[in-house]
Amino acid sequence: MGGDVEERLQRVERLLRELMEGEVKGIVLAYFRIVELALRFGRLSVADFLPDVSGDERYVVEALLRLGEANITRIAEEVRVERGHASRNTVRKHLAHLEGRGIVVRDGNGLYRLSDDVVLRWFRVLGIGGRQGKK
Repeated sequence: MGGDVEERLQRVERLLRELMEGEVKGIVLAYFRIVELALRFGRLSVADFLPDVSGDERYVVEALLRLGEANITRIAEEVRVERGHASRNTVRKHLAHLEGRGIVVRDGNGLYRLSDDVVLRWFRVLGIGGRQGKK
């Protein structure tokens, strides 16, 4: 009986060691990557993972980063908070352009979100993209 408990304890210790070397280490490295980017640039920006998006479209992408998914009205409100002004028509125009470039997608209910490819790029900037699909 005592050998069985000791064997199980050793197995648990080995599993914890493997976990600490894998998952937790990855999380800590990702955290330090975020801190390093924030210290170097003052904040994380869309330009860090989408350098070809600039101007007012950047505000739309940043709004979707914060909101997850939203309709045009909600996105315009969020852009207005950052930029000072943003009409629904202008936001609609930017969303159509971004959708055409595969940066945003729109569902059947009129809600917009960032495409899966863009989300994966963001994860890579944060240092967690390489963990996708690993177990």
